[in-house]
Amino acid sequence: MTNIHDVARQAGVSISTVSLALNGSPLVKEETRRHVQQVVKELGYVPNNGARSLRQGRTHSLGVIYMSETEEDMFYADYNDDHTAGLSSMSIVNGIMQSIMGSQYGVVSEHYCARSGSLPHIIESQRVDGVFLVASPYSRPFIETLQSTGLPFVVVGVDCSAPGVDSFWAESATGITLALRHLAKTGHKNVCLVNCTDVFGSSHSRHDAFEATAQQCGLTLAPDWEIIAPTNCGRSSYEAFRRYWEAGNRPDGIIAGNGYLGLGVLRFLYERDIRIPRDVSLITGEDSVLSGYAVPHLTSINIGKEELGRRAAEALIARIHDPDRPTVWYTQPPRLVCRASVLDRNHLESR
Repeated sequence: MTNIHDVARQAGVSISTVSLALNGSPLVKEETRRHVQQVVKELGYVPNNGARSLRQGRTHSLGVIYMSETEEDMFYADYNDDHTAGLSSMSIVNGIMQSIMGSQYGVVSEHYCARSGSLPHIIESQRVDGVFLVASPYSRPFIETLQSTGLPFVVVGVDCSAPGVDSFWAESATGITLALRHLAKTGHKNVCLVNCTDVFGSSHSRHDAFEATAQQCGLTLAPDWEIIAPTNCGRSSYEAFRRYWEAGNRPDGIIAGNGYLGLGVLRFLYERDIRIPRDVSLITGEDSVLSGYAVPHLTSINIGKEELGRRAAEALIARIHDPDRPTVWYTQPPRLVCRASVLDRNHLESR
């Protein structure tokens, strides 16, 4: 039976290098890691994870904690518009899985309500060597409690300002700026923002960016320019936008903070036979597969969720091997993906 000594001999490296390479250690060069993995594949070597875990005091498992706003969102049985579909979180996890592929780490997951008074079960039971906190919301006391356990963790998808916490997030403010500038450039004059509640930190960033960009573009904001959805789901944005519309507001452009909010607006417009983009243009945040499948295809802000997941995985593994390494704060620059839901109104005015 092939063992780690055989792998080291065939690869021309030390046993410790083989071990580090298989565990995704940042101390091993990428070229060496790939070489070791190729030798492992050729020899058919299967590591004894149980024995190694006992020797090292590690589980070789990483935990993915899906943060939920309510307990109902943790275990919903359908995909109606009163729940978040988890598209952003799943895209991030896809990036995580891509990054750890070929390493000796596996992943276990748990849904966790931000309002819970206890730590996630996989942390309390010490089943993992490190944790990804995916999306939000979360509270500062929760972060401080997690820090007190000494378990390595990273926050992915939102900006965590807590000292000493590795965090990876997209620049939501930049995304709003890109969207509003595009609408201004295409001749839109009366634009509204559909935003989530301020329990999410990104809500403030979007608000500030929208106001500042509107001023830069010479746009005048109506009194009701910002629509707040009480919860982060399609039904909530549908109801909030319905009240806005029935109050007599008639925007020519709409920016929705994320895909859930955008789909709620899209449903309302469809039911009222308001055509996109002929009657009103729509841009949604957090581009997803649904943006490309929607009718019309939705212009969206792509925040690079897979890349966030990949970078977070690299950082968490590095943190496990080197707990004293410098804190990492990484921001992913977004890009605007132009599709069919925005009409260039400059051409209409010139006719």
